[in-house]
Amino acid sequence: MTLDDLRVSRWTRTFSLCVLLLFGCFTPCLAQTGAADAPAPAKSKESAEFLATADEVLQENEPNTGLRLRAPVKKTLRSRDDVRAYLIRQIDDDKNPQERYADARAAEAFGLIPSI
Repeated sequence: MTLDDLRVSRWTRTFSLCVLLLFGCFTPCLAQTGAADAPAPAKSKESAEFLATADEVLQENEPNTGLRLRAPVKKTLRSRDDVRAYLIRQIDDDKNPQERYADARAAEAFGLIPSI
């Protein structure tokens, strides 16, 4: 394995960790709001493998971040529709239509999103 392979592997694992942590942040909120009471049906072998990989990535990145896990991270697999519904609900609860409109115009002005 070359140094470039190690860098790609480390980047992939770090990216995976970020995604897992992102979904870990959404999981308690989803449980509180009741949007997705049951996880999306997934193949048990694939989901078990994914969750095992998540634990492995978390353990490998402890020395890199200098942070220890205090408690196990809650991990669940959610469908794209569940995550989309949660995000839309959070956006609707967070801001009123005028604020969303102003934010969209500002993002267009900075070139972050295409203008409509």
